[in-house]
Amino acid sequence: FNAGGTTGGTDIIARIANKYTNISMGKLMFTVDFCVLIFVILVFKDVRLVTYTLIFVFIASRVIDLIGEGGYAGKGFMVITSRPEELAKKIDEDLGRGITFI
Repeated sequence: FNAGGTTGGTDIIARIANKYTNISMGKLMFTVDFCVLIFVILVFKDVRLVTYTLIFVFIASRVIDLIGEGGYAGKGFMVITSRPEELAKKIDEDLGRGITFI
């Protein structure tokens, strides 16, 4: 997924949607699979099977997002500015994130 590939299933639809939106692959895959599960309930009327599948799809989508975003690894960026105090205040107020001056 990180290289832009798919497994050839419903994730193809999610990959196409991901290309044009800012929604994560995991959330898109969950949405597509959820829509498929709605049709399964209507056709087979087996709520128990769909419940187990929904749990699996939810866990899989969370894992895909976790791996795609690098797990719990910290993220950072460097900004070069002539007004560091103003920028630091804005980042703190609007984003609630910490700032390190170098």
